[in-house]
Amino acid sequence: MNTEKFGYRERWGYRDLTQEELTTLLTEAKIARLCCLNPNGTIHASPVWYIYEDGVIKIAILKESAKARNIRQNPQVTVLVDLTRPPRGAMMYGTAEFDTEGVFDKVMKIAAKYIHDPVKAKAMMDPWWKPTDYILNIQPTKIVSFIPK
Repeated sequence: MNTEKFGYRERWGYRDLTQEELTTLLTEAKIARLCCLNPNGTIHASPVWYIYEDGVIKIAILKESAKARNIRQNPQVTVLVDLTRPPRGAMMYGTAEFDTEGVFDKVMKIAAKYIHDPVKAKAMMDPWWKPTDYILNIQPTKIVSFIPK
């Protein structure tokens, strides 16, 4: 994993997250921001539900969404996850890969992070997700993180 250091961190009193702190952040935080490139060159940023599993960010997306269209054209994405108390975050760069196998089961696994009652989760997810939708798997190739010293 490649981490990058910036001079302003020293001045502001920040440091990189340790691997343990990064895993905790990605497990505890509820919302990630998925960024991809629109056809006109602007950035499409969306808050998304996700799970972090075995070093991979997993996000459910609808097949006909702008995110899916953009990522089909250019799979390079950025995912930002941050929390405010204490202030910490990680910006992860990587290539999104579409997973089309067992999508609904994986959607339910992601939903379980947010909706602890499986019956309510299924009732909420059922109307939205089709077997043709996707799970995005993003293996970060570069991570920029921060936490106060």
